[in-house]
Amino acid sequence: MFFERLFGQGLGLSVGEMMRNAHSAWLTEALASGREYPRIPLRRSDEGGFGKLLARGNGQELAKKWWDVALERVD
Repeated sequence: MFFERLFGQGLGLSVGEMMRNAHSAWLTEALASGREYPRIPLRRSDEGGFGKLLARGNGQELAKKWWDVALERVD
């Protein structure tokens, strides 16, 4: 399975456990680096988390730029 090869190395973990472990490791490294990372909205878009941004004429473009900046900072 793809995710086992990528994250689990056959450790008998579920895909969810492997993904949580990978995400946890990334967050730990990101926070320890001291680099400034873009904030992640706390609410889903359908719950208003991006409502003000998406209501702007260029809201989708700004959201794309946010992701571009966030992913550029990943080593």
